[in-house]
Amino acid sequence: MIRCITSEQVVLFASECEDETTRKLSRKGSLLCPNCLKGVRFNNGPIKGAYFSHLPDAECVVTNYEKETKQHLQGKEILFKWLSSRFKDAIVELEVYIPETHQIADILVTHMNGKAKGMRWAFEFQHSSLSSKDWEQRHNLYRAANIHDFWILDADKFLLFSNSKDPYIQKARRRKDPSETIFSTTGFCYFLKLDTSEITIDFSFRYEDIRGEDKHGRKFPPQEYKFHSPHDHSSKLSDIKFLYSNEFNFAALTFKNVADGVSTKFKAKLRQFEKEKEQKWNDELQVRARRKKEFAVKNYGEDFSSYMWSFMKANKEDIKDDVFNLSEEEFFSKYKKYANKLQSFGEEIIRMEGSTILNHRIILKLYDKEEIQKLSFLEEQQQTLEVYLTNKYSQQIKMINYVLSNYDALLEDLTSRNPKIISKKLSEVNYRINPYKTEPTKFDYAFEYHQFEIKEQIDELLKRIQESLTFPAIDISKLH
Repeated sequence: MIRCITSEQVVLFASECEDETTRKLSRKGSLLCPNCLKGVRFNNGPIKGAYFSHLPDAECVVTNYEKETKQHLQGKEILFKWLSSRFKDAIVELEVYIPETHQIADILVTHMNGKAKGMRWAFEFQHSSLSSKDWEQRHNLYRAANIHDFWILDADKFLLFSNSKDPYIQKARRRKDPSETIFSTTGFCYFLKLDTSEITIDFSFRYEDIRGEDKHGRKFPPQEYKFHSPHDHSSKLSDIKFLYSNEFNFAALTFKNVADGVSTKFKAKLRQFEKEKEQKWNDELQVRARRKKEFAVKNYGEDFSSYMWSFMKANKEDIKDDVFNLSEEEFFSKYKKYANKLQSFGEEIIRMEGSTILNHRIILKLYDKEEIQKLSFLEEQQQTLEVYLTNKYSQQIKMINYVLSNYDALLEDLTSRNPKIISKKLSEVNYRINPYKTEPTKFDYAFEYHQFEIKEQIDELLKRIQESLTFPAIDISKLH
């Protein structure tokens, strides 16, 4: 570690400590780990440089310290200085224990002002090997704590290219765990070159099948290579800027030369988060809707529950916020009256289905089930459903009754003939009057005239049909 506190709560950074003074404090036992408050010692040698380490018998609350190599210490220090300079209005802390995740962040940035106010970003510099499984576990812990995590990999160890002698193929990337997983999960991957303080930003790859050849000119089978596009995607830390979204606490590094490409990828990730958020909300909406259905069954019975469920499905877009936010009691207090009305309408439909009245039969074929379930209809409708539908379809009822009353003999003739031939004849006259049924009844033929508003139109069509029936009637029963 490169940060400790003294017994007087003074924060010390290893690289800034005066050697002899700090060694005296170390020998006196006055240097403490800021996380477990147990003793640490000061180390400063020609290989690693200055750092602090726990005493051999100490058991720290933090168990995921990366092995303190020189490169790891150097990487943390470079990033800490950069972030401290970059975010002067934020709290930038080194080696911070995060209770929610039970892990330590190399650097934690807590934004106190501006558009990013309230956001927490963890920066991890990774030099030693890390499996994808371990990275995913730590990444998911950060996400659960609503902390955006930047993983900055040591370029000398993780930014690897092809060993091919072909200058073009030498630009192809070699894979090394966990960079592939980081990239596929977050959309970005970052590499830090310690000797130049240069950041490389991965955000877009392309693949090519390339056939190589040996020294004798013999072709190898095609092999797939992975190239970053553009190839030049590195910049000094001082030129790095940030894209971020408060809504999703998501951020990305960028710089001028790759701004367009990074922005495109960043927006794509935000769209992905939007879809995930919407899907999560809809999943929870279904859970809460089922709770309300169960509440209806328990308190009002199965029959009423079926009408309430139909009402909820038919009006999902209008009432979904209330389904999500209201308690069962609040929801039924607000919407029970509509389900009651829908139940009353349902009982009317059942009575009409058992009726022999012709107008009821017509209404049942014409009415729109979805219409009578809509919240706006249930709010406005004060009549019985039968009265409303009779008035709404009065013209259609009138036309159908007109045909049945005045052309009974012709309809009888149509039903006595070969349905396929009649279907063809009707389509030739006007496809709209063809019921397209295997064995149409007189009612089926007459019903199609509900589409017309003038009796004269109907008379003209039926006259043409009558004239087309120049062949003798066929007894259908004899065809079987």
